[in-house]
Amino acid sequence: MVERDPARRPSAKEIVENPIFDEIQRKMSSSRPDSQGKQGCW
Repeated sequence: MVERDPARRPSAKEIVENPIFDEIQRKMSSSRPDSQGKQGCW
């Protein structure tokens, strides 16, 4: 994700679509008692 050449950098959309963010979202959703499976509210 860290690339000096702007032409070779991934877009914000490509970064957010990276599978690592799925795991982070799952951890955040399961750690919040009021989440009840809601997504995208961080």
